[in-house]
Amino acid sequence: MRTMLVLAAVVGFVGPCFAQHNLKDQIVGIWQEGDSVVAAMYTESYQFFANGKFVFHTNSFDALERIKEIKGDYRLNADTLYLTATSRVELVGGTVQPGQPPVSGDWEIDDYTLKEIKQIPPPAVNYIIIEKCEKKSSNCLLFNKVPYYKTDSNPRNW
Repeated sequence: MRTMLVLAAVVGFVGPCFAQHNLKDQIVGIWQEGDSVVAAMYTESYQFFANGKFVFHTNSFDALERIKEIKGDYRLNADTLYLTATSRVELVGGTVQPGQPPVSGDWEIDDYTLKEIKQIPPPAVNYIIIEKCEKKSSNCLLFNKVPYYKTDSNPRNW
């Protein structure tokens, strides 16, 4: 059965400062959904590496979420960003325990192990519509109309 993750992505062209070659350089780093401030944990976020690899992190505040990361390859082609999932990291096992509000909510999974699971072919392909934020900040891009903020230019600083 095919798994299609559709985060549709056509990169909007908003003048010469948002051309594809600038986006390729700009995209490398850590991008967090909704806010440029990183508290103790991240909301949904991406790490984009210069070698064409990415890691998508689910919301760290959701302590019941079993899928924690989606890893894969990305490429820019004619103003479109394509993401191909090659593996995911999941919580395996564990027990449901009372949480630690306000950090993790009323419930959380404890005593689990993390397991990386390879994506069975065909790989899941995402494509994300990227536009420049109306705010003048170069550290903000819209991924499917949702603002993502660059929190670090080095994706290895996760």
